[in-house]
Amino acid sequence: METMLTTREAAEKLRVSVRTLMKWRKLGKGPPAHKTERKLLYSPGEVQDWLKRQPAK
Repeated sequence: METMLTTREAAEKLRVSVRTLMKWRKLGKGPPAHKTERKLLYSPGEVQDWLKRQPAK
């Protein structure tokens, strides 16, 4: 089982602020988050897959 990323760790991996990541989540456009009892966690593989699907700038 892979170690899940916290919101802060996922934001760092994506090079965005935690606030931006949370905004993306509300808009349904960021990587999928998994809600636990107390926090949101992100799968490193899903974050990487989401990043690969984004258009190059």
